Amino acid sequence: MLKSIIVGSSKQEVNLLEEIFESTNKIKIVGKFLCEHQNFEELECLSPEVVFILIECLGVKGIQFAENVIENVPNAKIVFISKSKDYAVQAFELGAVDYILKPFDKLRLHKTIKRIKNKKQLASSKEKYSVCCFKDLHFKCNGVEMKQVKWRTAKAKELFAFLIHSRSETVIRKDIIIDTLWPDEDMDKAYEKLYVTICHIRRTLRKIGVKIDIVSKENGYELIFNDVICENDKWEKEVQEFTTITCDTLNKGIDLIKQYKGDYLVEESYIWAENEQERLRVLYQALSNHVLKLLFNNKRYTEVSLLALKNQRLYPYLQDSYLMLMLVYDKLGDIHHVEKQYEKLTQMMKEEFNTLPNEEIREWYRNWVKKHSIDSI
Repeated sequence: MLKSIIVGSSKQEVNLLEEIFESTNKIKIVGKFLCEHQNFEELECLSPEVVFILIECLGVKGIQFAENVIENVPNAKIVFISKSKDYAVQAFELGAVDYILKPFDKLRLHKTIKRIKNKKQLASSKEKYSVCCFKDLHFKCNGVEMKQVKWRTAKAKELFAFLIHSRSETVIRKDIIIDTLWPDEDMDKAYEKLYVTICHIRRTLRKIGVKIDIVSKENGYELIFNDVICENDKWEKEVQEFTTITCDTLNKGIDLIKQYKGDYLVEESYIWAENEQERLRVLYQALSNHVLKLLFNNKRYTEVSLLALKNQRLYPYLQDSYLMLMLVYDKLGDIHHVEKQYEKLTQMMKEEFNTLPNEEIREWYRNWVKKHSIDSI
């Protein structure tokens, strides 16, 4: 049954429509409101699939109400009901699913129900959602990052990130959540904040259409992803399938490297994420080193330099990327940039660690200098 609300200008007409709708056994009315209603958070909590608006009694107010519904409950379908076609153009410009003219019968109502269900099926077949924790917490729809996600509070975002972080647990315990996110809070106050924050997260997920369910259990919460993909899990599984990288699988390795936009939740600065951050970083570096060597051996020097520069940006204190860039620039005959990379590495090691580059790199550079000194004679 379609969870629905009715909006009109009088209780009498709203109640009459409720009787008609529920007689179809296809529509369940979960809320009835008059046009003066302004608490759209209440509408959010009801999570209606359909909003029926009696437009001829409300006029412009009905259009304004619909605009507010779209903003606050974007997944709800809107159906206008009227005695005339006066507001039909405005209704469809707002994206209304249907515009029903009075008087109407059950046959017409079933047509509306079928149209709504078809719209829902079409939307679900087109929209594929995913959640990703590389660099920061973000969502994607059909592979494109969703930029307009607004969290009610920073703590709501952190709690959701922690739930994702703990997704391997059958039940994510409430006491562990509180110890992690509200360690200094009075216990009763902490539980109150936990429940309110969970409510905020559910509203945010509903608003953006990401169907991840947070199910309350006796001592914690269960996370149900439904059809939503966790990109970190997908990435790790595919990386672990790369036991050996060959020329045939090289492009797949390059694609996996591109997916790694940055360390796990590195821009969120969550202390509890540091171990996972290090674990995934080790996986990335192992994959990256294998791919770099194979690209270098196949003389794909441009791709080697771009990947090494990416690694240098991600991990400026690791020496591998500097050596790889020196090797590439040497192959390209770019003496200036070989010297520049060595100077850059030497300066970084001195400033950060008060030491020199490792012996392998110093030995390579000494031999390189000798060779080019002889070549210049």
